Amino acid sequence: ITGFLPYLPGFVTAKGYTGDRLVCEHWLVTPGPAARLTFDAHADLPAEKGYEGMLTVRVQDEEGNSILRANRPVSFAVEGPAVIVAVDNGDLMETTPYSSHTLPLWHGQASVVIRLTGEAGDIRISACAEGLIPAALILNAK
Repeated sequence: ITGFLPYLPGFVTAKGYTGDRLVCEHWLVTPGPAARLTFDAHADLPAEKGYEGMLTVRVQDEEGNSILRANRPVSFAVEGPAVIVAVDNGDLMETTPYSSHTLPLWHGQASVVIRLTGEAGDIRISACAEGLIPAALILNAK
């Protein structure tokens, strides 16, 4: 199903029914101005040397709504027993090398792959973009 909705403040709700029974519901809210970067939640990591994990950062407004139109550059950094292996944003036309620590957001998100060095301890991953509150995530390598 495709259609056109003008980009206006408000929300759209889609509801799915089986007979007369509501079985699913999803809604989208027109976001406000871009305010911050936020990492998706992630669990602690094993302290296995060479273990790799991917973390995704997203742009959100003050209310926590994702902003899909954000495309500014985002930079990643890591402190602790891990190194950055690669960055990606899912855009098949993107030419930024995976080995870079900075790349443009695409659809308001980007990901970083980290590799553990094998020591136990806290790992601090940060992401920053001009004009946005930076995101930081602290994971524990056990």
